[in-house]
Amino acid sequence: MSAADRTVLVLGGAGTVGSGIVKVLLEKGFRVAAISRDAARLEKLKNFVPAATRSRLFTLVGDVGTEDGAEAAKNALLQAVGKVTDIVSSLGFSWWQGGPPHTQTLEELNKVLNTLVFSTFTSWKAFFPLVKDDCNRSYTFITGGAGERLLMPGTGFLTLGAAGALAFCQVVREEYPDVPCKLNERGDTLEEEEMEDSCNCSDDEFDEEVREDNNGEMQGPAQEGMDDHDRREALIK
Repeated sequence: MSAADRTVLVLGGAGTVGSGIVKVLLEKGFRVAAISRDAARLEKLKNFVPAATRSRLFTLVGDVGTEDGAEAAKNALLQAVGKVTDIVSSLGFSWWQGGPPHTQTLEELNKVLNTLVFSTFTSWKAFFPLVKDDCNRSYTFITGGAGERLLMPGTGFLTLGAAGALAFCQVVREEYPDVPCKLNERGDTLEEEEMEDSCNCSDDEFDEEVREDNNGEMQGPAQEGMDDHDRREALIK
């Protein structure tokens, strides 16, 4: 299936890392959809991507952070684009350094968990059924590295939230080992040449590549979506 035949939903596509993923996917010829609660951020995204690619960008105002909101966004998206072949989940904020835990409130912890963990779950629950039963489709979680270690003093809540999102991704991959679609989790990024090689192979070559992948390497168009700027920025989603 060529890039022109694929529609990639980038959850968090209007964010710092997500917008970079959207831009690269568009430049590679994919159709791309992005959902955000903030219409102004979606407008900024349109202005950020190359003008020649804007006809393949679909934006939708919606809230995927609640179950009802995610379902409503899914239905509206399907009406607009017809189908989704690949999903990249890059939800959350790109940085948090509010201070050590004893200086924080439960309200702030809830905010972090809502942003990084709960929205990852609610969006997955709504959108995963669109791709799970097709071996030519994929769902990729972009988790960054913050969930694996404390990046620096004062970023503890960031680590808690990112670790929760990372654990959820791992749970999904273990709980659904037999689904036909490609289920990926990526904590860092691949070089663009590796991305392009994986996405440009035939369907048979692509499936063989997935079977041989024992190290969690991303498979599917999500590999196209991380550029050098985002590699520097993507401490987390």
